[in-house]
Amino acid sequence: MLVLRFSRTARRRTLAYTVALLASLAICYHPALALLYRNTGYCYDVFCFFFYYSALAYYLRIRNRGRLPTWKQTASLLTLLVLALDSKEMAVTLPVILAIYELLFWPPARARELPRWLSREGRTAVLGSLVVAAFVIGRVYATPYGLAHQGAYHPDFTVQTWAANWWFWLAAMLDEPSTGEILVVLLTLVVAVLAGPWRKVLVFGLLLAIVGALPVSFIPTRDLSSIYVALLGLAVVAGTLASAAASIVLRGERLAAVRPWLVPAICMTILFARYNSVSRLERSWQDPESMQI
Repeated sequence: MLVLRFSRTARRRTLAYTVALLASLAICYHPALALLYRNTGYCYDVFCFFFYYSALAYYLRIRNRGRLPTWKQTASLLTLLVLALDSKEMAVTLPVILAIYELLFWPPARARELPRWLSREGRTAVLGSLVVAAFVIGRVYATPYGLAHQGAYHPDFTVQTWAANWWFWLAAMLDEPSTGEILVVLLTLVVAVLAGPWRKVLVFGLLLAIVGALPVSFIPTRDLSSIYVALLGLAVVAGTLASAAASIVLRGERLAAVRPWLVPAICMTILFARYNSVSRLERSWQDPESMQI
């Protein structure tokens, strides 16, 4: 639902629905996320995801209608933020994501209008930031039991730690690719962001992933399920790139007959690849030695 609402910022409505479908398949049925379904200890990640994106989808619904949240709607959004924070600390990034969305799609015309912009378009993000600040002080840095003082959560704010974590997560997302394959994917993203009418959607998706993963980007590496909230950003990017590439390739009239079959073909390819990956993972759990080379 959220992917569909956000992807409507693309130029063509057909592209929006295709992005939503492909992005949903990209984030669902991934073998590296199997713990979300098998381990009840990850229920808090699921709860956080639900409340986080309920708030974001509600906010996008209001803004896509050209309106600003009323005070009642703002209170509802802040309630969803509190519920997401109570589920998992990953939700601290939600106000930042709201601010990024506003700056990308509804920025202030001039620098001197920034105070007025903060009281209107940026109001929900500012109020949410105050809620998050209180949460971080009380939950993360409170001594001596705050998360930041626990060994497993002690942050190391270095580029090396951030890059190592993201390299691990990208490898898990792409099913253990080679270094060259990861570099090709990153180069493709850079080129796509710099050109094309969908660049704002891609920028938002990338920032949603990068900012959304910040709470665990500077601590010892966690599995892919730990950035479940941030993965929707990568799903938006993947769905947008696939849909945009298909629309460019099939632009000619001679290929018009192929268009209705393209998206189902892509979907079946994704599902088949996911099935093979999950089957291989199931075999490794049942007989770990059978997966050794």
